[in-house]
Amino acid sequence: MKITGYHSIPPELSFHVAKALGNKAVEDKEVEQGRALHPIDAAKVRANAIAKFSLVFRIAYQSAPSALRKTASPEEARAATRMALKTYSKWSNEEFRRLVKTLLEKYRHIEVPYKDLSEEQKEIISDKISKSEKIESVHLDAALSMAYFRAGFPSGTPIQLLFSRVKRMGKDKPENFEISIDLSQNDLDGARTKHVADALIDPDCKIKHCNLSGNSFDLEGVRHIAGALKHPDCQLQSCDLSNNTLGPAGAQHIADALKHPDCQLQNCDLSDNEFGPMGAQHIADALKHPDCKLQSCNLSHNELGPEGAQHIADALMDADCRLQECDLRANSIEAIDILRRVSAAPDCKTKIIVD
Repeated sequence: MKITGYHSIPPELSFHVAKALGNKAVEDKEVEQGRALHPIDAAKVRANAIAKFSLVFRIAYQSAPSALRKTASPEEARAATRMALKTYSKWSNEEFRRLVKTLLEKYRHIEVPYKDLSEEQKEIISDKISKSEKIESVHLDAALSMAYFRAGFPSGTPIQLLFSRVKRMGKDKPENFEISIDLSQNDLDGARTKHVADALIDPDCKIKHCNLSGNSFDLEGVRHIAGALKHPDCQLQSCDLSNNTLGPAGAQHIADALKHPDCQLQNCDLSDNEFGPMGAQHIADALKHPDCKLQSCNLSHNELGPEGAQHIADALMDADCRLQECDLRANSIEAIDILRRVSAAPDCKTKIIVD
């Protein structure tokens, strides 16, 4: 197990991070050996992991400039805050409250392991973020929370509670503040997808990035998301819609959204959606539309075939196409041959990935 950016972890949290690393090292060793470790062996593995972390942490923290300790990169800040929040989630709410206060004083970028927190802890962190004037971005990890989202609470469904907290976090924040959210693999049906769409068009939510992969949307769900993308208040810049079995009909809804002048989407993952040639034609029509703002698109694993590949190839050669990169891997040998020829053309400005 490897962690980078040790200097971005506050000294007062280093003990708890080391403890979590020690426990994880034991778990990894037990998985590797396929059996539980003897308590003495487990203690040795744990102590060794903590000792390694402590040594590297001291060297990294002491050698890092003081300015760097205070201004960790977004990636380092998210890694440190996620580990700290997950470690403290097993502690009392009062200790958790103190932790959140410390993190928000030290970091401008926070990652919240939403699915690992209690409802009280979710309220604590939502409230603290809403009052912070320094924070610049929040990432919420709510992936693989299917059972949670199917539960019910007196104050509303879990997904309604999630977005009420997102709205609270983003309200009155500056325009450059952004929230990203991972809702992948949650089997979201039409009704739950409607809540997602409503949040995407709420100006207070400020959701700029959203992962909706692996949800197997029905047509109603696709319509909700496509409708949100066309709304003037939708701020979404990147969206992962991969592995949702959208099919040609779903491709048409997404294509119509991409052609809308109010759609701000710049990056979209549409891989593994069974588009086929007809779906490819819908997407191709969008890519060469003058109002389409996409710069990066993943269309791999979509059974495009030669006909679908030709539709995409023609779009990529169009003067109005803004796409800088397009992933088209795993789309039949014949399709790949067509795309390779286009990629080699001197007038093709798009980086085409086929291998």
